[in-house]
Amino acid sequence: MIRILVFLAALFALVPTNAHAQTPTIVYCNSGNPAPNTWVPCNSTYALPVTASVSISGFTAASTGTPISVTTGGVTGTLPAGAVVVATNVGATNGAYCALGASATTSSQYLSPGGGWFSFTVGSATQLTCITSTSTTTVNMTGGSGLATGTGGGGGGGGSGGAVTIASGAVASGAYASGSIAPGAIVDLGSQPDTACATDNGSCSVVALIKRTNQNLTTLNTTAGSSIPAGNNLIGQVNLNIAAAVNSATNGIYTNLLQGNAVLSATNGTYVNLLVGNAAVATGTGAQGATVPRMTVATDQATNAGAALVKGGVGVVSGGSFYQAVAASQTATVLQSSTGATGDYLSHCTIYPTSTTPGVVTVFDNTNTAANSAILFPGGASSVSNLVPFTVPVGAVSKNGAWEVTTGANVSVVCYGKFS
Repeated sequence: MIRILVFLAALFALVPTNAHAQTPTIVYCNSGNPAPNTWVPCNSTYALPVTASVSISGFTAASTGTPISVTTGGVTGTLPAGAVVVATNVGATNGAYCALGASATTSSQYLSPGGGWFSFTVGSATQLTCITSTSTTTVNMTGGSGLATGTGGGGGGGGSGGAVTIASGAVASGAYASGSIAPGAIVDLGSQPDTACATDNGSCSVVALIKRTNQNLTTLNTTAGSSIPAGNNLIGQVNLNIAAAVNSATNGIYTNLLQGNAVLSATNGTYVNLLVGNAAVATGTGAQGATVPRMTVATDQATNAGAALVKGGVGVVSGGSFYQAVAASQTATVLQSSTGATGDYLSHCTIYPTSTTPGVVTVFDNTNTAANSAILFPGGASSVSNLVPFTVPVGAVSKNGAWEVTTGANVSVVCYGKFS
């Protein structure tokens, strides 16, 4: 508790001899400090306590003025009676700037649209002037007395319905607690009238861009064989076909879900196979087509038909598949099973001399020339030292026609291969 000591300079002991002189009254307050600084002159730090009762009455409306139809040029209206006038912007779209007197600028008191208001203490003013920065709005005036309180648009007492600008980063993370935004407080974007954006990257509202995306997704056709819409930047159309034939691929590569080689039924597992042609996937052995992939190695990788395949795809032909004997002294005998032809395979020939001076042996491709000969045994004196047969390997396919053999005297030949 602060105690007040009042020292009067007019104490009899201090009364000045000059009766006309006055000594000012000094008020001391308890500082709470220990002596001798317990009592100090009252100031802002050690203030003199005052007990008072203050009563403030709310606004009481007394009269209504004629609404001001505000434009960008500024419009002046006559104030209604009252020490305080509440001006309210009842327009739904545009803000108003108002000032007491016969003029106003866009630097005057702002009243936001949709109910923004401000209470003016009239004083000697008789007019209120309002102006807009664009288009028009309407300002109502109510005269009365007291302190205006309540809710409404911006300007003097808050606001609703006006545009609010918030700086980037102004709303901190977690500023809105769960459940703090009531249902309906945020406008349903789907109900907005914005039309879909004309391009994928146009300068449009969020709603318009979302509608553009929905259009693109709707345009993508999941029917087999349908064309890909232009402008969608797609590599290929994806079709998940679980029950029908493989898709037509007239528009590019399609993806089909397959179980092994067959089309999926609803209960099968999921495998992915990329097809380029229109036909169903071929299975088993057989020739490989341009658009018919196989799941097994194609047999036509071998040069000669019917040959077995080894690792790497190199054909292996049994040298004993066919053989043909040619007696001595024969000219251009065709090696054949029926006719002999180009593409016949000659594995090797075994030469049987019956004398140490045998005749010639020539095996050639259709024409008996040095360029076409596969075996050229000249024979003659001392060409062999004994009568043991010997084998000459060839391992070639004819290019010009059937393989043919010419033998001289005292020598025969047996040739092995695949002859037509």
